[in-house]
Amino acid sequence: TIPSKGLRAVVIKDIAVKTPAYVKDYAYSNEVGSTVAEHKNGKAYAIQLTDDFYHAYVYITDTPKTLKEATLTYTVNGKTEKITDTTMGFEWLIEVSDPNAEFKYTIEVIKNDGTKETYGGGTVKTLSNSTLKGTGVVLEEKKEEVSSSIPDFAPFEVKFVAQGTGGGVVRLVVSNPKYPFELSKDVMKGLKITFVLKEIATGAETLVETTLAGNEVRDNGTVVLLVKPTIVFGVKDYNNDKAKTHEFSKITISK
Repeated sequence: TIPSKGLRAVVIKDIAVKTPAYVKDYAYSNEVGSTVAEHKNGKAYAIQLTDDFYHAYVYITDTPKTLKEATLTYTVNGKTEKITDTTMGFEWLIEVSDPNAEFKYTIEVIKNDGTKETYGGGTVKTLSNSTLKGTGVVLEEKKEEVSSSIPDFAPFEVKFVAQGTGGGVVRLVVSNPKYPFELSKDVMKGLKITFVLKEIATGAETLVETTLAGNEVRDNGTVVLLVKPTIVFGVKDYNNDKAKTHEFSKITISK
């Protein structure tokens, strides 16, 4: 019997388990090669989980409100087949037994008024049979937009007042006797913010570095900083009226 909120483990020895074909080392990349093709109202994908074969998945986003039927015509190794779909969703999953073969296809639809239309087509094949531009994961560097109305200024600190959440950001209410620029809504969007987050129970301190998604200005002189979350600083309650588990200190804003 496993008790409530409990765990039990069973060790079984000397049993031979065949490793699945897809369990091996891979070179991670955001290159898609020819594994994806586009047509009107949809796409096609080559999905490969083993070296022996792959599946071609083709779909369109139309519904029976506009279409009576859709026909997929595909060719693999010179052999052509047709599949007609009359119900939603209009999609097809075809097993391709030769991993080196190309999957060429076209789609033709018949609308509810009886007219025919060709949605185009394309060719998909496995990544190993695609021509790749390179390897590795490449991320586009996104630069934050900083308000052009803010002149250059030296980094300055603000005093923590309260904290909350909303809109996918952490809301820090802060005060400062004097800001180095004129305050207005979202004037601090894109500015850098650093602070020390201390867990009261353990005393552990974490230095958080992120950017501001914007700001709000209140009539009482306080400012609400809309702080973007990070891996170590998620969107949750750290120190407000209900949860006072953390302390914020050394809150510094810079350009």
